Amino acid sequence: MLTRLSKENQIQKLKENFSKSKASFLVNCMGLNVEQMTDFRKKLKQNKGNIQIIRNTLSLKAMEKEENLKEAYTSFMKGPNAFVIAYGEPAKIAQLIHEMKEENEFFQIKGGVLEGEILTKEDIGILAKLPSEEVLKSQLLGLLSAPLMKFLLTVKEVPQSFVRLLSAKKENLEKSN
Repeated sequence: MLTRLSKENQIQKLKENFSKSKASFLVNCMGLNVEQMTDFRKKLKQNKGNIQIIRNTLSLKAMEKEENLKEAYTSFMKGPNAFVIAYGEPAKIAQLIHEMKEENEFFQIKGGVLEGEILTKEDIGILAKLPSEEVLKSQLLGLLSAPLMKFLLTVKEVPQSFVRLLSAKKENLEKSN
């Protein structure tokens, strides 16, 4: 049985997690064994994420002053729940959640919140399919640098063409002599 102090600590910790997070997701991880849960926690930690299992009543108290969170999660708060918190890249955490769902039939995605927007489990699936921030940045850089590279190759081609023309002319003159 939880003491009043430990309940208050859990509520405070969840409040802090929500305030630091870029996104949060509500999942049901009942049925996972200790090894699976430990592995999932490690993956989350490596990707700047965290999972917190807390009673529904305590989590609702933690969200009392966060109306958008309370509104978002109240409809999903049935049965056992855990909050997956994303401090880093939300898409990467969504990918980990989606992978866990694919690997384990007991794991359920219920919903989430990303920058104040309510996410359904379908939205989280779409978010999980997005490439990572580094990949998106490199794709954008490739798109931005492609016209410049084309221009540089075109500029470089003009003198090379002229040199080839002079070389061909020289060969023609040597053959005719």
